[in-house]
Amino acid sequence: MPSWMDDLIFAILPGTCIICEASTHRKLDLCVKCELELPWLNNACLHCSIPLPDGNNVCGQCLFNKPPFTRCYSGFVYKYPIDRLILDFKENQKLLIGKLLATLLLKSFPENFTPPDLLVPIPLHKSALKKRGFNQSLEIAEVLSGNWSVPMDTRNCRRIVETTQQKSLHQKDRANNIRGAFAIEKSYQGERIAIIDDVVTTGATVTEFARLILANGAASTEVICIARTPVQRTGQRSLTDQFLSRFEHQGG
Repeated sequence: MPSWMDDLIFAILPGTCIICEASTHRKLDLCVKCELELPWLNNACLHCSIPLPDGNNVCGQCLFNKPPFTRCYSGFVYKYPIDRLILDFKENQKLLIGKLLATLLLKSFPENFTPPDLLVPIPLHKSALKKRGFNQSLEIAEVLSGNWSVPMDTRNCRRIVETTQQKSLHQKDRANNIRGAFAIEKSYQGERIAIIDDVVTTGATVTEFARLILANGAASTEVICIARTPVQRTGQRSLTDQFLSRFEHQGG
């Protein structure tokens, strides 16, 4: 849509906040007050983006087992009202909410962020795509692609196994559930690739996908998602304590 037409529509029909239903008086269906009160992810692990207490930069899991992707960028902590908005987007086919969330996600990137060479949304299995009617990761990627002028790859990667929904599984079972679920048709040519997803919980899906992309010619991968679940990984605290104890024992 041309920018002048966009301006005209919002001049005639001002935005209405999707949270408090007040007039927004701007080209966004979210008022300033509600935007400021969203659970923005302000401090997170530099590698996997899991929310961390202030003063911590790397989680215990990543200290010992770094993920295959170089970085995960997330705009929000997955809690109210972001969890409700994402649910409305995915399960109630409210695509405009998805575009709004992706627009907000753009605001969260650091000033020195360099867009990737290629965006690859996590593919859905054909049965899941038929049931939902759209791929939520693709909807997010389209907003990022348009803003950054970065191409998307939506055909080369496929989900070939209809897996059990990850949210119904324990953490240790998610990696086994997703293993071998994806396939790539042809190799990449050394691109820096960003994997796009809506929510990252344990990271099992994006980890499996990143490994496959790297094994098929990508120079590097990173993850971009709307929200990161504040899950307490099994052994996270003990791993960190173990690392610090080892460091102190070595006289570091």
